[in-house]
Amino acid sequence: MILLKKIYMSLKATIINLERQDQMETRMDLAKAPGTVLVVVLVA
Repeated sequence: MILLKKIYMSLKATIINLERQDQMETRMDLAKAPGTVLVVVLVA
């Protein structure tokens, strides 16, 4: 049971990290497009 919980927690952490990376990449893409820098600042 402890092993399963550890696997679950590490998977959860990995998913959270991936979501954060996706958000950062989306912000970078928005920042590249003119006029959307304000949107990035507001969202952040």
